Amino acid sequence: MKIFVSLVILGLITGCLSTRPPELEIINFDSSAWKKDSLGCEKQRQLYMQSLRNQSSLLIGATMESILQLLGPPNCRNLGSSTYEYFVGPSTLCGKNKRGDCATIEVNKFIVMFVDGKVSEAVNHVE
Repeated sequence: MKIFVSLVILGLITGCLSTRPPELEIINFDSSAWKKDSLGCEKQRQLYMQSLRNQSSLLIGATMESILQLLGPPNCRNLGSSTYEYFVGPSTLCGKNKRGDCATIEVNKFIVMFVDGKVSEAVNHVE
């Protein structure tokens, strides 16, 4: 009985110490290809947008860390409103080696909004 209790306690401690969020699984979505096409210039992100849009409900409640694992760093981050913006189609920055002001860049975007560090909404926004 002592061994059983010890194993249960060890399992609880190990589970509590694990800080890695569960991996998000989106069907027909290549996370590596999405991340590699960081400005949307190669149009790889457009290929996966339909899958992401159709399964966006799976993102609700996910942590910021889980989203970063799935989509990589956002192109624009609004810390005041806890919003991540990802360029989907070719942006006006394609072919240029500079960053621009996200408010002035016209591009198809995938926007992930957070409340209390968890996804509250994920939408495709076309400008």
